[in-house]
Amino acid sequence: PIQRLSAAQFSPPLRVWGHAMTDAGAEIKMAITLVSGVEVNLPYPSFEGEKVQQLRLRLAEQLKVPSGQVALLCGVDLLRDTQTLGSLPRNSDVCEVTMMVSKKWDEKLQELLVNPGCFTSAGIASQADGLVFACSEGGEARLQMPEYMQVSEEKSEEMPIKEAEILKFTIEKGHAPETGLWLAGRKFRILRIDLDDEPYTTLVAVSTKWRRDGLGVVAISTGANILLCRFDEPGENLYSILGCMRKNAAAFADLMKNEGM
Repeated sequence: PIQRLSAAQFSPPLRVWGHAMTDAGAEIKMAITLVSGVEVNLPYPSFEGEKVQQLRLRLAEQLKVPSGQVALLCGVDLLRDTQTLGSLPRNSDVCEVTMMVSKKWDEKLQELLVNPGCFTSAGIASQADGLVFACSEGGEARLQMPEYMQVSEEKSEEMPIKEAEILKFTIEKGHAPETGLWLAGRKFRILRIDLDDEPYTTLVAVSTKWRRDGLGVVAISTGANILLCRFDEPGENLYSILGCMRKNAAAFADLMKNEGM
């Protein structure tokens, strides 16, 4: 049977939430469930004009955890703070949201980006040196390799490939170095890099053998760190799936930013 956490088990949330939401549109029915299956009952109603950030802060206050450790999903989509509750899909007039609470970035990458099927691997690299220091299960080798030699297509001679340095250079300069963009032992073609994609720098690239392997990456820099997400979608229409991937990656970058990452 599903366990239910009642309002009595928590200290009352800030009264401002109950008062401030009265002029934020129609009331919306919410079903909040932890990834463990435990239901969380909100003592105050939610409204269509309420932001996801407001709901996340209310839940963090209720569960007595730092807000940066709380992530919300609706279906397989990771929610961004700027979205309104009224814009979320509903099932029989009920908005069903899954809540994850974790302070471990490896777990967050796995649970929020890989398990829902958004990406096949995800990791976080330091902006300072480009090295991956947190990743989903078995993801490090699928995201970044240590230094190796590669034959240059232009000069027909071997050149050293330092993927961490290449990632750092590409994100900071807005273009790949002379070696090209290499990740996980593969060469990539940059489709788009937005240095002014507020509040983040966003990179989208695909393998030079995309039509055969369907390999691509979405990388987002928060300024301190780089979120690196890999997808393997052979046979898919690239531009039909990129929008959803960028949205989910940006939502995760929001979590990183909120935690000073």
